[in-house]
Amino acid sequence: MKFDWTLAKTILIHIEAETFREFITNTESLKQWKEGQLLSKQVNNSEPPERRVVLTHVKLLRNGGFLTGIDVRESADGRLSISLSANPGLSLAGISLLESLRADGFIPKLKKFAQDNAVPLTLETLKTLSSAFIKNMF
Repeated sequence: MKFDWTLAKTILIHIEAETFREFITNTESLKQWKEGQLLSKQVNNSEPPERRVVLTHVKLLRNGGFLTGIDVRESADGRLSISLSANPGLSLAGISLLESLRADGFIPKLKKFAQDNAVPLTLETLKTLSSAFIKNMF
């Protein structure tokens, strides 16, 4: 599966707007996120692929320290489940990431910056690169 920055931004926006519960349960809105993804044939086929893509992105954002009050777990058969606290939210790093993603042209510029400096564009390096990039802008 490829990491989709647009999906990450969408997840962060829904959490900020306190509409994440509705987003995650609206199967129609999730369908667009499976497009263009290379999905493993080895995972449980009883789970809709769009749900797997979205929950995997939520899990990555959570593990990256961008989300609070959200937990995504994988069972032995490969099914993903999500649990939410009463008030899921963004961490300070999540707020910063969302503000960065909202800036016009930020992701293409960040990708170029990473490429020019031979750095892979991962969630971990994004924290470092976005700080450096923002400092270079001002």
